[in-house]
Amino acid sequence: MRALRIVARELVVAEEESVYVLAAYRGATTEPAIRRVFELVLVDEVRHAAAGRALLALFERGELARTTAGLRAELPELMAADRAMLREGYVKSARGGPGRALGACIELADLDAIWRRSDDRVRARAAP
Repeated sequence: MRALRIVARELVVAEEESVYVLAAYRGATTEPAIRRVFELVLVDEVRHAAAGRALLALFERGELARTTAGLRAELPELMAADRAMLREGYVKSARGGPGRALGACIELADLDAIWRRSDDRVRARAAP
């Protein structure tokens, strides 16, 4: 149960949300060297999120599925609450400023754009 919570909430939700926010920072950054640093960090974060999704799938079959059925039923709600909490924090901190070009700050529009693009991709994958 503890492993499932960690995988779902830390590796899936937190890592996915870090991908979004780091992509927003990278998009706002105009300094090429700093953009490259964001790109390198993003590669790692994408790998972490993908590993989380792969591990989460292991809990959907066999003995792991049987022993975690109750928690797995609650996970969508827990994960949504975690995602909302993280996004709320990101929104509060997205105030722009003079360090934007150097990757030190973003604006709410940066987050909205990355989240909207992400939502569009999810919908496209779900379409028949």
